[in-house]
Amino acid sequence: MVSKRSKRSPAETFVDKAELGRLLLESTGEAICALDMMGHCTFCNSASLRLLRYKDPVELIGRSMHDTMHHTRPNGTPYPSDECRICLAFRRGQATHVDDEVIWRSDGTSFPVECWSYPVRENHFLIGAVVTFVDISERRRAEHAQQQSAEMFRQLAENIREIFFIVTPDPPKMAYVSPAYEEVTGRSRQELYDRVDAWIDLVHPEDRHHVLNVFEQSLRGVATAMEYRLIRPDGSVRWIHARSFPAEDSQGKLCRIVGIAEDITDRKRAFEEMEFARAAAETANRAKSEFLANMSHEIRTPMNGIIGMTDLLFDTELTAEQAEYLQIVKSSADSLLTIVNDILDFSKIEAGKLQMDVMTFDLRKSLEEVMKVLAIKAHGKGLELPLKVHPRVPTLVVGDPPRLQQILINLVGNAVKFTASGEIVVEVRKEAECNNCAILHFSVRDTGIGIPLEKQRLIFEAFSQADSSTTRKFGGTGLGLAISKRLAGMMGGHIWVESELGHGSTFHFTVRLEIGP
Repeated sequence: MVSKRSKRSPAETFVDKAELGRLLLESTGEAICALDMMGHCTFCNSASLRLLRYKDPVELIGRSMHDTMHHTRPNGTPYPSDECRICLAFRRGQATHVDDEVIWRSDGTSFPVECWSYPVRENHFLIGAVVTFVDISERRRAEHAQQQSAEMFRQLAENIREIFFIVTPDPPKMAYVSPAYEEVTGRSRQELYDRVDAWIDLVHPEDRHHVLNVFEQSLRGVATAMEYRLIRPDGSVRWIHARSFPAEDSQGKLCRIVGIAEDITDRKRAFEEMEFARAAAETANRAKSEFLANMSHEIRTPMNGIIGMTDLLFDTELTAEQAEYLQIVKSSADSLLTIVNDILDFSKIEAGKLQMDVMTFDLRKSLEEVMKVLAIKAHGKGLELPLKVHPRVPTLVVGDPPRLQQILINLVGNAVKFTASGEIVVEVRKEAECNNCAILHFSVRDTGIGIPLEKQRLIFEAFSQADSSTTRKFGGTGLGLAISKRLAGMMGGHIWVESELGHGSTFHFTVRLEIGP
């Protein structure tokens, strides 16, 4: 059996079309209103009620849409109906579009809309108009934010001292360059808008080839940085430091090159002056140090002569008074020789002329020799001076024994100087061993006056002591620890101190020595 389709009457078809039209009007997000020739509302959809904040169509039907939506202009003055552009649709049959209009809601608030009005004709006779509008509040807020952002960018770009620029590629074109360009180069910005690479004409001929290469790299989307010289129209030369960064669109394609160029002439000049002053100071200091280092023999020879002749005089017959005076001369000469040795050693180190000897020696024997010399002073003050060498410390090592002894003499000598009673313990142990080399750790612990925490770094600087009063009371140049620090560094180690005021100090230093056969 073949089914037959039911046929609809023209009336039913018309009703379906009318219902479809109503559904379309109600479902759209645009507000739609129909007006008669008097401008009164004859139809309004749900969107218009929602935007104008009415609850029922009867509140709008029959009312003048101009009076309903246009109380006043945006500036607050009255808005005559003969100036209302939506009325032109039914008065003159003209379609109009207003991209930014302010209309009023039923609660007295206003909001911006984009509005269209179209004339409606029947048999070529004008019978009314259709008005549609959409809320553009979000668009206005976005545009306002964009305007604020653009204004902030303008204020920033036009008030900074650096040249800010934006170049668009393919083909290269200057999209923006800040006013600082004119101040730095002495040329008009317009030349860059006319020709993007006009600035290269100002580049120093010796730098131009490099600048062109870097500029081409930036146009290929490579981040760049360069320094070059620029010649202003008045002939003056300026140093420029420029950087550029590629910017890509959402598809990852290069869309612009953003850059900044800074005049660094003053900075360059200051740096050159500072380098010249530093070089001059280093030259003067080196000359001073070299002079003292070269005078080492000439200064030490007469001092050794004085000490030697004093020792010979002690072997002759002397009265008690003569012996007392001679002992004062010898003590003063010994002290002066120590000071001279410190100054000369430090000058040699500063001048880079201190050479480290390399020899194989018996470490324990070398330590015992220096401890015997130091024990005389320690025992003279009633101090104990034990030496503890751990069993793992190698006996034969390769290095410079006099310089190693010099560090110990400085540290133990200071400990004796600043310790009134108790003991001074010298300890040596092996910290590590690698590639036939041993890291040896030396420590000198005393029961002396101690060093304040804030002074513990200072004491390793040249001509510095923990307290200026100690110089008057105990003497010294303040060079011993500075020399010890340099010597330890030259032997691959370092030096430090642990101390507490009134509870003694422990000086530590390490050296790296090759283990002997």
